[in-house]
Amino acid sequence: MKPKRFRYWKLNPLLLAETNFCKYISESITFFCETNENNETSPSILWDTLKAYIRGKIISFTSYSNKIRRSQQKELEKAIKEIDNSISLTNTPDLYKERIRLQTELDILLTSEAEQLLLRSRGLVYEHGDKAGRLLAQQLKTKTASNQIIQITDDLGSVSSDPDKINDTFRSFFVQLYKSESFIDESQLNTFFEKLDLPKVSSENNLKLDAPITISEIKDSIQSMNSGKSPGPDGYPAEFYKVFSDQLAPLLLEMFNYSFEQGTLPPTLMQATISLIFKKGRDPLSCTSYRPISLLPVDIKILAKILARRLESIMPSIISEDQTGFIKGRRSYSNIRRLLGVILSPSSTNVPEAIISLDAEKAFDRVEWAFLFFSLRKFGFNNNFVSWVKLLYSSPCASVCTNNQRSTPFPLSRGTRQGCPLSPLLFALVIEPLSVALKKVKGLGGIDRWGIKHKVSLYADDLLLYVNDPLLNIPHILSVLDSFGHLSGYKLNISKSEYFPVNQMAAEIPTSTIPFKMANSGFKYLGIAISRSLRLMREQNITLLTMKVKSDLQRWNYLPLSLAGRIQIIKMNVLSRYLYVFQSLPIYLPKSFFRAINDAISSFIWAGKRPRASRLLLYRDRSAGGLGLPNLIGYYWASNMYNILLWCTSPHINWCQSEAASCSSSLRALACDTSQSSLLSRSSNPVVTETLKIWSQIRRHFGWLSLPLATPICNNHLFVPAKMDLRFSVLEHKGLGTLGDLYVNDVFASFNELVTHFNLNKSDLFRYFQLRNFAKKCSTLFPQIPTSSGIDLVLRAKTLVKGHISYLYKLTFSPSESLLYRTKMKWESELHISFSELFWKGAVRAINSSSSCARLSLIQFKVFHRLHYSKEKLSKLYPDKFDDKCNGCSQIPCNLTHMFWACPRLSEFWHQFFKIISDILSIKLTPTPHIAIFGKPPNNLQTTAIQNNIIAFASLIARKRILLLWKSSHPPLIKVWLQDILGLLKLEKIKFSIRGSSDRFFTYWKPLLKYLEKVPARDISL
Repeated sequence: MKPKRFRYWKLNPLLLAETNFCKYISESITFFCETNENNETSPSILWDTLKAYIRGKIISFTSYSNKIRRSQQKELEKAIKEIDNSISLTNTPDLYKERIRLQTELDILLTSEAEQLLLRSRGLVYEHGDKAGRLLAQQLKTKTASNQIIQITDDLGSVSSDPDKINDTFRSFFVQLYKSESFIDESQLNTFFEKLDLPKVSSENNLKLDAPITISEIKDSIQSMNSGKSPGPDGYPAEFYKVFSDQLAPLLLEMFNYSFEQGTLPPTLMQATISLIFKKGRDPLSCTSYRPISLLPVDIKILAKILARRLESIMPSIISEDQTGFIKGRRSYSNIRRLLGVILSPSSTNVPEAIISLDAEKAFDRVEWAFLFFSLRKFGFNNNFVSWVKLLYSSPCASVCTNNQRSTPFPLSRGTRQGCPLSPLLFALVIEPLSVALKKVKGLGGIDRWGIKHKVSLYADDLLLYVNDPLLNIPHILSVLDSFGHLSGYKLNISKSEYFPVNQMAAEIPTSTIPFKMANSGFKYLGIAISRSLRLMREQNITLLTMKVKSDLQRWNYLPLSLAGRIQIIKMNVLSRYLYVFQSLPIYLPKSFFRAINDAISSFIWAGKRPRASRLLLYRDRSAGGLGLPNLIGYYWASNMYNILLWCTSPHINWCQSEAASCSSSLRALACDTSQSSLLSRSSNPVVTETLKIWSQIRRHFGWLSLPLATPICNNHLFVPAKMDLRFSVLEHKGLGTLGDLYVNDVFASFNELVTHFNLNKSDLFRYFQLRNFAKKCSTLFPQIPTSSGIDLVLRAKTLVKGHISYLYKLTFSPSESLLYRTKMKWESELHISFSELFWKGAVRAINSSSSCARLSLIQFKVFHRLHYSKEKLSKLYPDKFDDKCNGCSQIPCNLTHMFWACPRLSEFWHQFFKIISDILSIKLTPTPHIAIFGKPPNNLQTTAIQNNIIAFASLIARKRILLLWKSSHPPLIKVWLQDILGLLKLEKIKFSIRGSSDRFFTYWKPLLKYLEKVPARDISL
């Protein structure tokens, strides 16, 4: 009889936002520890028992809270029913006020149910509806991906749709996959590794790795965990550990240290749930078409994260530059650029040259642990760190989840689990010996370009081989792969591995002699279509992508999205797709290309209607009053500027070395040269010449036409003396390396000043004259220092690990203030007042911060930037259809100021608004357009941050109410505005709860909630 499958318990993270719950659990943890901590109870047993105890407490608290909530709900519903009966008989303002108060209490109480629904569906519509995130991404899909597995083929070839059978089939598949096939002894491993010369971890780094784990490391690891992720089998999400980290961190430390001494972790840490993700384009009936993701308990992920953080800093010192996957500071497109340099450059005419792309079958899941631990020792890791890694792999087990059913657990004896923070780094260490072994294959000289040998490129398990004389070397390569696979579990999927001939000699080799799939015209590598021509690659990558984007934009055009939501789609989906291609392929694109795609984007974001705002305004950052619409050409240029920056700052990168070797001058000198017409002849590498062509386009656009101060002195084709006189290289080592170094206090330095600054000899006087003559030719301002060029700005930029493209984008694309200035002048002209710079800048910043709801913020964006059509504007656009008289008061001109503020029909509305807000905040607010239009008090009014936020939000809802009656002759009612505010309180409560800060909701809205209790009935009269 099969064991009954059941749903695992899981903590609702929304409970962590409740003060009473957190206090209750905190006290429970304290009580448990005080009662059970003693020398007789091991820290491991204590930890597992604590989790079980707290789970019971949470279930008890939830049951009791639900009981109380149901009782309160019944009482409120009864009171509302009674007051509704009274209103039906005698409708008075006091009864209406009490009805609103009771309804507000009930709405806030009932948000708990709404919060549950929002959490489960991730449909945070109010706060995230039109923002980049999962909700928006789901709307873009052609159809919603289903987690349900309808059918599967079992080992016997039978197709089953029974949920139990499907689960059993996957369980059998993973039992076999994670079953070790290693029957080797240490002598075999020694025989393989003794031929390799692996780099070793330094003693200094080993000391860092072996240092005792600290409480601060545990807390940092906890805080770095992503919230909103599915928990492991124990049901505790990362949010639980974040809230109670102060109490849990010491217990975790004791448990980790005790487990290390014992060599095994508590049982609950070794359990995992395997969740399946379907691989697009695969056979849905095959178990191999699903990627297994291990949902691990957070406590073991905390330990793995600590080890990963220690390890990642030393990985670059022991993993060769050929591997770019999972190594800090390395990127996948480095491999692509290196590959292009080999393929596109002149190839050998004496020997066949080919690229072989190897595909591994379930590479992460087949890693043999014996090989992993042996590899760690061979890399020079101390036994202490190896023991910590072994601890993570001490008797783990897993169950498979399919169609909300979990299988019975089964043991694991190999594989690095996808979902563990340490796994990617461990895999990089496992695959590195293969890289070293392949580079040592006898006869495999690789492919030579400008004296640099290219043999291997890796991105995790994506392995690329640069092979000379394929007929000779492929058997040796297969032999190494076979030996490595026998020891490590690596299995080559030969039917999916591809052979790409680089030159004609390789293409003429009979296909029958090549065991791999032939890819004569090209192949896909890391998502990029590779071929022998930049023109073809532009067609296969950029042109096809543009066609797909335009098709997607047309399909998405029917989605019910606001302007803000459509811009977020461009940022989240379209930009990310283009950005990867821009970074990977150095292909020159004319401005006309971007004009065409910008037209399609503009049509999409304005839903096919006439644009109401300048694209330059939309490009502005949200903090600067714009909507952050990505400027594609700006990101295209920023991507290529970063490559120029790497030329100058990171010459050790393999593709930089190769490109530098292809040039007759230094890459920095080529980047600084203004005479671009002569540069194309200085390199035989099309990647370099195409990059310089793009760089020239950037310089012309920005007017960076003068030699920058970063222009090098040595290895510069513009300064011939340095090529003939090696003494200049000595001066460079002393610090005199660029044109800018020749200036002191913004004036060209005298010889004596350079002697003092750089320790020059008297014999360097003639060289000084040569440098002075060079500097004089470079600048018309000589002897004054040349004006700093934008090139200097780029070449001085930081090479960040993350965000480098966005950094360069913002660095070079500073927003124009002219648009905002014109807007300011128009408002001042209509209002007959003058705004101070301080107020105006604050109003600009407040545009997108008045509300966390993107749709509400968009209202303020349109109001501020005057995008609504007033009667005055309509009369100018359509003089035959509209006049410029106000519908409510018939005054002229009916401009935006009149329609938002000055119309007599609005006077009573604004009077009541300011009176209510004054009462809510207990301050005296005089009616003013500063608040009515911009939502910001004048600078002479002293208000707190919370008061400013309430004023901004409340006035925004008032402007929304005016817009809803934009064409009507009737004024908005203050009662309806107040109802709008109260209706939004429900959504605000959900927002704060999901953020884990319910208390802040009551702090934030306390003035308004108190007002409802004390406000006179006449202020909300019918």
